[in-house]
Amino acid sequence: DMDIPEAMIATRQREMINDFAQRMSMQGLSMEQYYQFTGATEAQMLEEVKPQAEKAIKARLVLEQVAAEEKFEISDDDFEEEMKKLAEMYGMEVEKVKETLGNNQKAIDQIKADMKVDKARDFIVENAKEAK
Repeated sequence: DMDIPEAMIATRQREMINDFAQRMSMQGLSMEQYYQFTGATEAQMLEEVKPQAEKAIKARLVLEQVAAEEKFEISDDDFEEEMKKLAEMYGMEVEKVKETLGNNQKAIDQIKADMKVDKARDFIVENAKEAK
């Protein structure tokens, strides 16, 4: 049980709606069209995703804490492997992905933080299997 600032929840709600809007646009549908077809409003959608946003934030915070307590680190080889995965996902050359990131330390740090969270998730799953 944890208290999460409303601003953090609101940010995650927006991200979720933006992700949904992006998926809709890939199918040729704008959010305005979606709202017209469904009769929903942006406010209703934001309220609808609020429980999911809170759950996602809590899960992320727990995984970040596990990663910190287990002192997970991201090696240069791990990061290079992640660059290859991103390149494949976006249909780009690895060097182009690195060039796009450039010296954007904030983006690099975010990728590494995400990788630590993934390691924490794997760690929990592995330990849950062993505990059975």
